[in-house]
Amino acid sequence: MFALVLAAAALASPAWADEGYGVVLADAERAMTDGDFVAGVNRYLEAARVGDSVETARQATLTAYLFGFDNVAAEAAVRWAELDVTPWRAQVYGAMAALRAGDVDEAVKGLRGVLDDGADTAVVCEVLEEGLSRNVRNEDAHAALKQVARRFDEAACLSALAAAAALSHDDFDDAERQLDRLRKLDAFDNQARLIAMARLIALEDVDAALSDDELRLDNDATVQEQIEYAFLHARAEQDETARNMVELLRSEFPGDADVLEALAVLQLQGGDPQASRRSFLELLASGEKTADALFYLARFAESDRRFDQALRMYSQVDSGSLAVPAQQRAAALLRESDGVPAAISHIDDFVVRHPRFGLDLLPVKGSLYARGEFYEQALAAYDTYVELKPRAEFAWLARADAILQSGELDDAIAAFRDVVDRFPDSPNALNALGYTLADRTRKFREAERLIDRALKMEPDNAAIIDSKGWVLFRRGKLKQAREYLERAWEDLPDPEVAAHLGEVLWRMGEEQEARDLLEEAWQRFPGDSILRDTIRRLLDDGPLTRS
Repeated sequence: MFALVLAAAALASPAWADEGYGVVLADAERAMTDGDFVAGVNRYLEAARVGDSVETARQATLTAYLFGFDNVAAEAAVRWAELDVTPWRAQVYGAMAALRAGDVDEAVKGLRGVLDDGADTAVVCEVLEEGLSRNVRNEDAHAALKQVARRFDEAACLSALAAAAALSHDDFDDAERQLDRLRKLDAFDNQARLIAMARLIALEDVDAALSDDELRLDNDATVQEQIEYAFLHARAEQDETARNMVELLRSEFPGDADVLEALAVLQLQGGDPQASRRSFLELLASGEKTADALFYLARFAESDRRFDQALRMYSQVDSGSLAVPAQQRAAALLRESDGVPAAISHIDDFVVRHPRFGLDLLPVKGSLYARGEFYEQALAAYDTYVELKPRAEFAWLARADAILQSGELDDAIAAFRDVVDRFPDSPNALNALGYTLADRTRKFREAERLIDRALKMEPDNAAIIDSKGWVLFRRGKLKQAREYLERAWEDLPDPEVAAHLGEVLWRMGEEQEARDLLEEAWQRFPGDSILRDTIRRLLDDGPLTRS
């Protein structure tokens, strides 16, 4: 277990001789072993405070950062920096913890301080690249790196990180500015070429992305760079070319697990699930990237309705970025077969064995509790999560929705308003409040203003288009409502969208069209509660009464 590894490393230090320090550390180890990650991380921090071991402070920082406790990681990093004669690594982790907590100014201040003190820029970039992959919001990473790269404009690696962050934030102009800086620094390497190519594809300039000689990889490109290059071709709808590239890599590097996984994914994306399944089975047999192979094989089993096999495979995905979605799917299967308590027990058992995922799985527990109408427990899970992750907008929205499901409309609306206050530029927050007002109250004008603001930010978002159609329906503007809802249904075949469109068609007198739509939707989404309620209200002789 990870906690025991940390304890063993720390026990090698003479600082452990202090009795009080040892007690605190033993408490931390015990808490982590028991799956009480909140207590464990905080006790590690306490051990760092009372002791004078650099290693302990470092481990406290890395443990808190790994488990996602940003505030604790930031405080532990301060202690690490105090004790270390070369404190810049600690300061970089402190800056990243601040960035994950949404404090861009503090992160920029920390990074500038490290670089001003003469830290090795290449190593700072290496630590940043690793840390930024762990749950940092794209816009925050971009804002910080843009400022730091501007200040240290001779550091090519900072511009490269800023270019990647700009691309992930859809700031294509700044991405190009950072790439131009790399050209001027004669540092337009393969990673820069990949970013430039991805930028052009995102801008739908596929011809330029595929034909520009500047964007072709050098002969010394790494295997991983060649894999990324192939996936960019797939994104440009050059599926066969992408697979051929990876097939060639496969012949050159037959034992490379990354290549085999890339081939399996491209086969799946290209519409050849049987070949993909064979490749993932080969990957599993190789003993490498086992978690990834199990996840995809579980998806195949689930699509074949072999639910017991899928559950076993999902349950074994206990590492990497797919661990949380795998356990989410496992819990969903258990909820369908054995009920919410069984699903909750699965999550709890998994966290005891793998406590590093405990925080990330709290929202999953919250959702399960809400589905089972255990609203008090759902709110407790969400409250714990948002206390530790106050920038997690999705969790605030899920919390508000759980309150709405519990029947406390006024409290739910207040909670949605709180989310909008916290995230005033979020189209998701604006849409959630606007739709709730449109659906549950008669505050139609306010609802439409909120939805229009969200739609202006994301004009092609089908969920927001559906909300717009629904508020128009609620205002009696049936023709306009139909236009929006038909567009939403075309872009997002979703049972709630179908229910809304069916309602509008029925109200317009298009009863047969409404019936056909609702019956089609019921075939695609059998058992959906919103669709069921709409069908029962509107259709005397529908798929429910005939079954």
